[in-house]
Amino acid sequence: TPDLAMSRRRAAGSDMTNRPSDTCKSVAMSVYLTSLMFSTIFGVPLISAQFLTDSGAASVQLLHSRSACMLGAGNELCWQSLVDGGLEIIARRLHGSVGRFPGGTPSNYFNWRSGKASDCPFPEGPSTPGRWRQWVNRSGLTDTVYVVNQLTDNVADAIAALKAHRAEGQQIRYLELGNEMYDESDPNIVRKDKTPRDYAIRMARWTAALKEEFPEAKVALVGERWNPGVPPTREQVWNREVLQDPVSWQADAATIHVYAGGMPNAAPAPWKYPAFLRGAYAYARGNRQIIAEQVPQHLRVWVTEVGVFPAGPLDGTWLQAMYHATLVAKLLEIDRVDMVLPYCFVCKDPTAPVVNESGGRWEVTNKGLVLSLIFEAVREASTLSALGFDEAQPLVGWRAAAATGELRAVILNIGNKTKTLDIGGFWDSAVGPTSYTLLAAKSPEDMVRPSARPERIEESLEKNELRLSLPAYSATLMRGGVRSQSDIRITV
Repeated sequence: TPDLAMSRRRAAGSDMTNRPSDTCKSVAMSVYLTSLMFSTIFGVPLISAQFLTDSGAASVQLLHSRSACMLGAGNELCWQSLVDGGLEIIARRLHGSVGRFPGGTPSNYFNWRSGKASDCPFPEGPSTPGRWRQWVNRSGLTDTVYVVNQLTDNVADAIAALKAHRAEGQQIRYLELGNEMYDESDPNIVRKDKTPRDYAIRMARWTAALKEEFPEAKVALVGERWNPGVPPTREQVWNREVLQDPVSWQADAATIHVYAGGMPNAAPAPWKYPAFLRGAYAYARGNRQIIAEQVPQHLRVWVTEVGVFPAGPLDGTWLQAMYHATLVAKLLEIDRVDMVLPYCFVCKDPTAPVVNESGGRWEVTNKGLVLSLIFEAVREASTLSALGFDEAQPLVGWRAAAATGELRAVILNIGNKTKTLDIGGFWDSAVGPTSYTLLAAKSPEDMVRPSARPERIEESLEKNELRLSLPAYSATLMRGGVRSQSDIRITV
């Protein structure tokens, strides 16, 4: 959940409320303000209110390669129907490969037999194993992260729940041992595990039992993310007392929930857009550091929630959508991260939905539009390679290679200037790329208008077309054939 000091608390039929501590809110805002300071003092020029075209040249090269990473919009099933045909079609078009069952805080209170959780009304109907199997098949998912209810269930009942999913034909490959069990604002959590180590000792027994029944499954303990402020005591010691304790040796991974704070209470001026978007770098960098320092090397990392807070005027805008996309793209740079699930597919958090109901029908949000390009790029990839741009270049990108030799590349331009991409050194002109999809705001004003949708361009590329313009604040997905060389050139 997005808050740093308290979990989202739900009232029946109402939305969840984010209540970060005053200290954490002020520190999170300082991350944004500091990024703005750096943009105006340390080499990035002040930006005018208009989109610009630049000229010049800068080298770009392929950086490190890493194994593929699974992406998908995280579910929170208390707000989502699993038997909605329109929603299934949209989910398939988003190209996510992994879902989360049942997702969010309700996971700790979920009754698998009724398909509901005691802390959430589930107005869209029960989420049973049979309905989840139908959703997976029709929405195009290839994997599920099952959040095991270890707070209000016993281990025998949890195993029975997973057996019910297996009986429906689902593979049991990824198990997450609870949701945010570091949250000391929930008295039920503290009553269950007075200290973090109590959770670790209890989960050691659960891990052994789960692996005995499902030997192919990877089991993840709850981990704690990087916080820019001073978190509550339980969170401060969590990783040391849980992940680093020898009792946790059987675990395969740690989960973290990355939430970026400091969303402004007023839309920034257009010249501040690049600094705002670069704020996502700080959260990716902070979590890279905490993973390196506090998560033992034998554990992989699953980022099973990613989002922003607090709610405000940027909710639903293209500017905030580009922030979400930048954060996801930067988290992929952490080699030990095996999956990233932006929160959430359908939910009541105004900062978060990938899909919203509008006028009685489902509509993909700006966030969903840009994430769908990243999801498509990475889906079915066997390796990912980061695209290395000069520090001064406001570009973030990845090349994904499938075992078939097919390449895809996704590039975010988070600056206010059009960049012309020379793809001659990235793909051999004899084999591609063959097409691209580009999303870009039509004007600076549209960047912060929740009702404004980006312009979408779908084009084929001829074999001799070796340049592509990337407009300001745009996301571009290229598809094509095999790579011939190992670098790109950017004309700026």
